[in-house]
Amino acid sequence: MKSKAKGLNFSVVILAAGNSSRMGLPKSILKYSENITFLENIIVENIRCGCDEIVVVLNKENEKPIKESLIHIPEEVKIVINRNPELDRFHSVKTGLQSLEKNQPVFIVNVDNPFTDIDVIYALLNGIDGAGYACPTYSGKGGHPVLLSQKLVKAIVAETKPQFNFKEYLKNYSRKSVEVSNEKVLVNINTREDYLRWFGL
Repeated sequence: MKSKAKGLNFSVVILAAGNSSRMGLPKSILKYSENITFLENIIVENIRCGCDEIVVVLNKENEKPIKESLIHIPEEVKIVINRNPELDRFHSVKTGLQSLEKNQPVFIVNVDNPFTDIDVIYALLNGIDGAGYACPTYSGKGGHPVLLSQKLVKAIVAETKPQFNFKEYLKNYSRKSVEVSNEKVLVNINTREDYLRWFGL
């Protein structure tokens, strides 16, 4: 992977271990365009933004499309399995963070928000300013992805309690809200109706 410009290096953990019960199929295999899936697009665009380490968190069922070559993942991207997907999202976050090798800020990216914007990425990296984490906002509403500081990454990895609510856990740390001009930071593709609204494919 290419190193990021301006020395603002970062890692990415992509969360794709959910059951997608409302969608009816894994969101990772949804088509972002004719030739690329949600998961593939997130990976490609983050590499283009300069990310030098990516981990994808799946459950056993969501691993099948990769094994069946329905999704093509670059060799340098690490795949890890959340073997307890019934636990809260915090467990998937921790599973992904434990697999990282580099000590640098980490973006937590949900596979149901497949829109990667280089301006948003750079704004968060430049705007975290010593906070525990940074969050993009559009018209005052918080969105995705969340950027975790190195300090917060270490705290989550060291956490011994089995289960937390990720949003509640973040409230223990200082937050930097970074206003951006892209409304797609607020989007979650959870249902077929959501998908048709944004993609209509």
